[in-house]
Amino acid sequence: ESCLKCNDDYCNGITHPTVQRLKCIKCLGENCGEMLEDNSEFCEIFSTNETCISVFDANDLIIERGCSSSVTTKCAESNGLVCIECKINNCNVHKSIEEKNVCVSCSSLNDPSCVSNTDTPTIKSCKNDQCYSRLSPIGGNSLNQYVDKGCRTDLDSNYTCNDSVCKSCSGDLCNNVLYPSDRLSCLYCTKNDCNPNVSQKKVCKEYNSQNQACITIFNDKNEVNYRDCYADAMEGTKEICDSND
Repeated sequence: ESCLKCNDDYCNGITHPTVQRLKCIKCLGENCGEMLEDNSEFCEIFSTNETCISVFDANDLIIERGCSSSVTTKCAESNGLVCIECKINNCNVHKSIEEKNVCVSCSSLNDPSCVSNTDTPTIKSCKNDQCYSRLSPIGGNSLNQYVDKGCRTDLDSNYTCNDSVCKSCSGDLCNNVLYPSDRLSCLYCTKNDCNPNVSQKKVCKEYNSQNQACITIFNDKNEVNYRDCYADAMEGTKEICDSND
């Protein structure tokens, strides 16, 4: 047994424990057509047998999502309903009976966490268990690359995703990993926040296999003024570092 104490009125109306408790998308009826992560809730039952579930009718229309212990619709061959179950937080995003698997779907251009593994990835349902992670040029004069991830079936069928800039894998959310695996991590801070004990740790957002580095900029008093990944820094900052090479 365990106990949590709190000191405000009605403060004991909490979900406990939240660690290792499954969290699922919850909706019913017409609201399930456009499900959002805002509809995510912890399952009432704390059990290793708990799953997230998507329920489809005989016409392949989603009619309910939720935790398996609490959904009101029960699947059986006799009623023609089909249930797809999974055991990953918010994994019940399936859009059709065909899409039984899930992959991380993101781009580091608008989501920096896409480059690494995260506890709260954006998830997409897929027609098979093949996922991908890929590097693409950012564009312009930059030699840096960004990452996008998704279902292997989203790529052209003739595209070979098995080289230095694209990797495919098998299994639900198998692409929820640091990509590429040699991507650097650095401390990040600006000006007054550059105490080594409080600097943030970050995985470098942009990738350049030929020029990975962490940088530290000093002011005229020889005090640390800036820390970051070289690839993520502004061009003016890079020029300062390049001039010191």
